[in-house]
Amino acid sequence: MTVSQFSEVAHYPTRLWVCVATTCLTHELITESGRFTLCVLHVGQAEIALRCGSVSGRERDKCSELSLYEPRNGSYPVA
Repeated sequence: MTVSQFSEVAHYPTRLWVCVATTCLTHELITESGRFTLCVLHVGQAEIALRCGSVSGRERDKCSELSLYEPRNGSYPVA
């Protein structure tokens, strides 16, 4: 999902506040897995934000359209 805003709650250790609507598929996935990763995009990646934020994951597998790789820590940044 594309998040338009997040907020820093604490500097050390770093803590962020991200709101996810309980009706979103993302909320269901976070609840099931107990994990969440935030990838901050730069301005040159606006197309990725639009692609991920304009359709529900219930309707289309958004990750299948992206060039992703799995690093050792298990998060999936865009390559």
